[in-house]
Amino acid sequence: MNIPSTKLTKTAVFTVLIGSLFYAYEFFLQVSPGVMTDALMHAFNVNATILGTISGFFYYSYTIMQMPGGFLLDRYGARIVLTIVIAICTLGTLLFSLSTNAFTASIARLIIGAGSGFAFVGALYLIIRWIPIRYLALFIGLAQLLASIGAIGGEAPLEIMIEHGGWQHAMFVLFVTGVVLTILVALFVRDRPKHYEERAEHRPKIATTLRAVLGSAQTWYIAVYSFAIWAPMTAFAALWGIPFLTQADHLTPIAAADAMIFIWLGVAIGSPFIGWISDYFERRCWPLIVSAIIGLLSIMIVIYKPNLNYDLLLLLLFILGLSASGQSLVFAVIKDNNYVYHSGAANGFNNMVIVSTGAIFQPLIGKILDLTWSGSLHNGIRLYSLHSYQLALMLVPLSLFVAILMSAFFIRETNCMPKQ
Repeated sequence: MNIPSTKLTKTAVFTVLIGSLFYAYEFFLQVSPGVMTDALMHAFNVNATILGTISGFFYYSYTIMQMPGGFLLDRYGARIVLTIVIAICTLGTLLFSLSTNAFTASIARLIIGAGSGFAFVGALYLIIRWIPIRYLALFIGLAQLLASIGAIGGEAPLEIMIEHGGWQHAMFVLFVTGVVLTILVALFVRDRPKHYEERAEHRPKIATTLRAVLGSAQTWYIAVYSFAIWAPMTAFAALWGIPFLTQADHLTPIAAADAMIFIWLGVAIGSPFIGWISDYFERRCWPLIVSAIIGLLSIMIVIYKPNLNYDLLLLLLFILGLSASGQSLVFAVIKDNNYVYHSGAANGFNNMVIVSTGAIFQPLIGKILDLTWSGSLHNGIRLYSLHSYQLALMLVPLSLFVAILMSAFFIRETNCMPKQ
C-alpha cells in the first residue's frame, strides 16, 4: 500500500522528530545574520546592500535546490539524501566561521543554503510516509514549531554567544552541532515503515511530475500565497527587524533580539494550532485568510507606529508570528492537491517560492536603505533613518495584502480531502 498506517506509532514520531531536527538547525543558520548585522558590516567593511546580498546567498542556493531536492528524495529516500546534505551544510558553517571577507562569507552562505534546501522537504517526505493522514497538518505544524525553536536560538541566545566569544566562535559551535546531527540522521532515520510500499509504476518521471505539478493553477495560487505570507519572516524577522527596532523603538540590540523571539514563538505555537484547527473543522481556506489579515494589521502598527510600549510591541510581534503559521498549513493544501508520488516535487516547488522571499527582499530592502541613506555614520557603520526603514519595509504589508487576495478568491477549498 502507499499510504501510512492509521495508527500513530512511537517509531513514526521518533523518525519524524530526528528528521525534523535538521529543519530546526537550518532555521538557526538562516536567521543568524540578523543578530550579526553590525559585527558583519564591521568585519567585512560593507554597507546594507552588500550585507543583504551576503545573507541572501543562503536563499539563492536554497531556492535552486528545492525542485532537485524533491526529486532526489522521491528517488533515493530521506536517510541517504539528508545525511549527505547535512554534512554539506555543516561544512559551509565551518567555512563561514573562518571567513575574513565578504566573498568567502558569501560562498559559505551559498553552501549552507544548498544543504539547508533539503531540510523542510525532507521533513515533509518523512511526515507524508510515516504519519497517518488525520494527523498530517498537525505534524507539519509541529515541524514548523521545531524550526521556530531553531530560529529562537538564532536570536537572543546567539546574540549572547556572540557577545561572550565573538561571531566566529558562535558559528564554530554551530559547526560542531551539525556534525552531531549528521551522525544522528545517519543512524536513526528510515525512509518509510515496513508496510509502506510505493508501487514501481508510481516512481516519478521528471517530465511527468513537472507537468502534473506546474500544470495545475492551484499550484501557482498556493505558491503566491506562500510567498506573500512568509515575507515578514525572511525580510523582517530574519534580518532587518533587529536594526529597525533599535531605530524605531530605541531598543538595545539584545532587547531587539529578545523581541524577535516573540515572532518565532508565535510561529511555534501557531503552526501546530492552525494545523489542528484546519483538520478539526475540515477547512483549509478560512484559516489562511485569517492568518493573512492579522499579519497585515500587526505589521502595519509595528512599522508605522514607532515608540510603542514594549509589552504592546511584543504582543504585536507574537501576532505577526501567529499569522506566518499560515505558511505551514499550505503544505497540507498541497498534499490535498497532489498525488503522494508527486509530493516531493510539489512541496519542493512551493518551498522554493517561499524561500525566494529572502533572496529577493533581503538585498532589495538593503538597496532601498542605501538609496535613502542620509549620510549618517555610527562607529564607521551606516546609520539609517526611521523614514528609510519605513519606506524599505513597505514591501512587507504589500505582500500580506496579496496573501489575503489569494486565499479569499483563488485557492480552492479541499475540505482536507487528499487527491485520489
